[in-house]
Amino acid sequence: MTSRLQMRLILIFGVILTVAGLALLVVTLSQPVIFGWFGSTPLSPNVFAPGLNVYSTPQVMSAAVLIIGLLVLTFWTGFRVGSHRRVATGPRSPID
Repeated sequence: MTSRLQMRLILIFGVILTVAGLALLVVTLSQPVIFGWFGSTPLSPNVFAPGLNVYSTPQVMSAAVLIIGLLVLTFWTGFRVGSHRRVATGPRSPID
């Protein structure tokens, strides 16, 4: 594979991961988190505060997919910017 094709595949892969992670995150955040247990322990003054944010496993996984997709796109962007800024080296002087 050529370098140009590899970079396009990395771009497509990053975009797919980002869009899929964002879509999954929106879907999973719209669903309520259901617990089958009480939030307090017996004979303890500590009580589960209902105002806390609790994330389910699908929400965490979809956020991880989104972050990985953004990291791939960041890598791709940095590589593209860096490849355009290569310094051209001229002929070496006889002193070197």
